[in-house]
Amino acid sequence: MVRIQKLVLLSVLLFVTTIVHAQELINGLYYQINNEKGTAYVCPVPIFSDATPTPYSGAIEIPATVTWPGTNNIYSVDSISTSAFEGSIGLDSISIPASVKSIGKNAFIGCSSLKKANFASVKDLCAIEFGNKEANPLYQSKSLYIGGTPKTQVTEQDLNGVSLIKGFAFAGGSQITLIELSGNNLDSIGNDAFNGCKNYQLYYTNIGQMLSIGYGDGVSNPMTYAGSVNVKSAEDISSGEININQNVKANAFKGVKWLKKVSFGSGATSIGKNAFYGCEALESITSEMLASIGDGAFQNCKKLASVTIPATSTIGIDAFNSCVELASITLPTTLTAIGIKAFKICK
Repeated sequence: MVRIQKLVLLSVLLFVTTIVHAQELINGLYYQINNEKGTAYVCPVPIFSDATPTPYSGAIEIPATVTWPGTNNIYSVDSISTSAFEGSIGLDSISIPASVKSIGKNAFIGCSSLKKANFASVKDLCAIEFGNKEANPLYQSKSLYIGGTPKTQVTEQDLNGVSLIKGFAFAGGSQITLIELSGNNLDSIGNDAFNGCKNYQLYYTNIGQMLSIGYGDGVSNPMTYAGSVNVKSAEDISSGEININQNVKANAFKGVKWLKKVSFGSGATSIGKNAFYGCEALESITSEMLASIGDGAFQNCKKLASVTIPATSTIGIDAFNSCVELASITLPTTLTAIGIKAFKICK
């Protein structure tokens, strides 16, 4: 009985080992099967292969499907594993099909010669779940290609139908010169989606559409890196002054450098967490019916010296922390709660 149990255990271990290590080389790339999903994914050159493992190199085009050797089974290639191309200093271009929906952490870290990151479409790029910025080949290549063609302008048409730009989607795209977020579909932008992009022209439909977009807690606001921020409506924001007549979401203007003065109309009654955090040029805010100011809403606004909040009832934790030019503020009789450190390190 004991011998039978040992044989069964040995068989199970051998089976598990086979599943874990069943990598196959197909047209120059190693793949493994995700048995739960019935799909295949690109993985690193295995260290247990008979030959001395060498990093990937040259121009690589990942196919949308692969036929598994020795079978007629066709698998969709839906992901690239963690560290799949790590250290592949000879890799000069990579083409990723629309079938790929996720790329693991550090998949392209150390690919110092990578010059071309090609995706099927902007919409497909926005839908990929990147493990971190080094998972995106664009972070290494700096140059975005769509369908084999260089892409320096991300237009409203490119983003048509995109409701979410996932984190790190355009990370490293320093060659991008124009981004139009002026469509009506975009709801939210993930963390560090534009990390490494710089000095591009950024367009929204109007201030209302600008404020309708939700952002993650990281540096996800494209206004942070933009060379200029514009609206296609007749509203003028060129002077750094903006009129807001609706509630402001968390992180809405976090880290924005061009904002100097904000006037809140009667339609604006609340400001979300970190909404204006680190707006280094912001000098004054005035409001009519602003009732709630969220945690860290104006924290680290170093030039903020004038605050008018006649109807506010709650001020969150760290709301005005480190506003070093804020010498005085008149608190309204409507105020019922002030969070800890709300006015710490103020003048």
